[in-house]
Amino acid sequence: MPIDPNTIILPPKIAEAAEREWTKRSMTREDWMAELAGRMERAEQSPAPGEPALDFNLEKLTPEGSRSGNFIRLSSYQGTSVGLVFGSNTCPYFRQSIDRLNQIHDELSEQVPILGVYIREAHTTDGRQAGPNIEDGILFAKPTSADERAEIAADCIKRLAPKFPLVMDDMDDSTENVYKALPLRLFTIDHNGVVIYRSGPGPHFFNPEEWYSSLNELAKIKSREK
Repeated sequence: MPIDPNTIILPPKIAEAAEREWTKRSMTREDWMAELAGRMERAEQSPAPGEPALDFNLEKLTPEGSRSGNFIRLSSYQGTSVGLVFGSNTCPYFRQSIDRLNQIHDELSEQVPILGVYIREAHTTDGRQAGPNIEDGILFAKPTSADERAEIAADCIKRLAPKFPLVMDDMDDSTENVYKALPLRLFTIDHNGVVIYRSGPGPHFFNPEEWYSSLNELAKIKSREK
């Protein structure tokens, strides 16, 4: 169902950031809100809380970011809960959030494993670039092969040192297309393979604290079962 841009209510901090964004991009507020409504409509097509998480089978990256040749299937976590983190090197909000994501991993991953999914780049030099990427020297063209995507992921791992394991989406972006995760998103899946939390579309509705709460509830249940 189409979302009416006039019905979208942005929290104050997000509204301030949004105003800076549409001003920087020389857009009217109406055009920017229409674009945001489109993002939200797409996000609603992903697995919702109460629905089964859709399976994927993706190549695992080594701690250095190289392709391992080994694959992880989401359904292999059946019987245990798992948190999913979607993001990429060229998403400034992903980079800004990594410290908190690592903290959550350190606190909860023994009870609830966390898996990162490296998806297609949010901003590339041959697409719509983001100011923070220029400032941070995160300058990559859109990869045209899995090896090129892995090279950018390796740079991400070197810069950010994520503590959770990473798998890499295929070049058809099949997993991102299912989870509607661009440019970054969070999900929590219970031991039955059912989604119990999905964040709103990033960057403006990406909320690590909500995600933490959902993971923490599952961790408490796991602790009581011991």
